[in-house]
Amino acid sequence: MAPRRTGLVLATVGLVVSLGLGVFGLAALFGVGAAGARQAEFVVALGLAGAASLALASFTAWLAGRDFSDDLVRVDEGLRAMIDDEAPSADHSLRTLDELGQLVRAFDALRRAFEDSLSREARLLREAEAAEAVKGEFLQAVSHELRTPLNAILGFADVLLGEIDGPLNADQIQDLRIIRGAGEHLVALFNDVLDLSAAATDQLRLERVRVSPGAIVSQVAAELRGLRGGKSVDLVVEIDGDVPEVEADPKRLRQIVTNLGSNAIKFTDEGEVRLQVGRVAGGVAIRIVDTGIGIPEDALDRIFEEFDRFVESTPERRRRGGAGLGLAIAKSLVELHGGRLTAESRVGKGSTFTVILPTEAQ
Repeated sequence: MAPRRTGLVLATVGLVVSLGLGVFGLAALFGVGAAGARQAEFVVALGLAGAASLALASFTAWLAGRDFSDDLVRVDEGLRAMIDDEAPSADHSLRTLDELGQLVRAFDALRRAFEDSLSREARLLREAEAAEAVKGEFLQAVSHELRTPLNAILGFADVLLGEIDGPLNADQIQDLRIIRGAGEHLVALFNDVLDLSAAATDQLRLERVRVSPGAIVSQVAAELRGLRGGKSVDLVVEIDGDVPEVEADPKRLRQIVTNLGSNAIKFTDEGEVRLQVGRVAGGVAIRIVDTGIGIPEDALDRIFEEFDRFVESTPERRRRGGAGLGLAIAKSLVELHGGRLTAESRVGKGSTFTVILPTEAQ
């Protein structure tokens, strides 16, 4: 607005000066005798010419200042609209062809690019949401369709193992146990895929109640002991005496501890897997500490990503298997509870996974 005010001041000053010069010239014309008439006429002419020139220059300055200020105001309004994520509605008319005109043209080009970016972003967002919905529906449909015949396979395997249709020899029993083990693994995998799909599409809901983290961990530890097989791995449970209850879904909390605990046992051949529960500031900490093969530092940031290829990065890890879903699901479930899951590890020294759950529901 400063150019407009400056032009207005100049125009006012010019008008006042013009009137003053005119009055001075007329006074000089009527206040002299015949001998000084020629000089007075010259003074009057000079005064009127100067007054007219100054008035015209001042008026021109006021018009220029007004146009300049209006252009700047429109550019400023357009920039503010862009900052507020609102695209300006139209191009700005050019009043000048100088540097200001170049600025207005550059701004209009920026505005059009901004509008294109907003439109492209909205379109990509819609496409991404549609693709995510289709992916979730596809995963659920495929998982349900595959689990139907798989349940039949498991059922008939149980029938054969029960020797309802006749006795079996040792080799046949061993084969059936392998079939049943593989089938149970596939069922667990399908359940993981469904959980991951539900979490990604915000369809996973928690049934919150007051639960004791120590009791949950003790129950899971009793189940995990059977996963050690013939490995010389001790499973140790440590629960502090002052651990408070938390608002959590018991089923999902068991799933979190089971995923982390079974993962620790899978990658530990000797030593121990320690499940610890203790109080921390504002919540409860569940730690799963193992003495296994460890995780490289550069892989810690991506081990919580679904289908992470780190599980197949070495022959040792390929031998132990895994689809790379357990940690991703555990992290999603912990965050649904308003908590956080972190990992620390050293190659050859073991890993520590820490679950922090708030004492109050968030």
